[in-house]
Amino acid sequence: MVRRTVLLSVIVAILLMVPGGGALAGTFWCEDDPILAFNGIGSVHVTTAIGTDESNVTLVSYEVIAHPDVAASAKVAVPQNSFAHQVTFTPTGTSLSTVTIRVTVSATGGQYDDIVTVSGAIVGDTIQVAGSTKKTTEITVTLR
Repeated sequence: MVRRTVLLSVIVAILLMVPGGGALAGTFWCEDDPILAFNGIGSVHVTTAIGTDESNVTLVSYEVIAHPDVAASAKVAVPQNSFAHQVTFTPTGTSLSTVTIRVTVSATGGQYDDIVTVSGAIVGDTIQVAGSTKKTTEITVTLR
């Protein structure tokens, strides 16, 4: 009985020391802002997961394309300790109920995968789009 316990302990220890396989997705750093508020409609939360650590990311830019009436009343909320980002509202949209958010990640050291997520009661279900840095990831949402 003691031999089995020792043998089992050795096997478990060896298995715990073996590194994970290549199927792991890697490190993602998340830019967890901004929150975009549309006057009289509600707000949406934009999260960008970037396949590298924060030290490689220099800027996250958000362009929000909305109808002129929606863009005129739109506001952005971010915490004071937020990462370097830029948010612009472009009033060229043609629909009062549709907003397009373009996310561009500037990063050093190569191209990384990213995932942009938009959530909030005014868009219904959470929406995700996969893209990559050094390219613009675009997501269009319908406001309720």
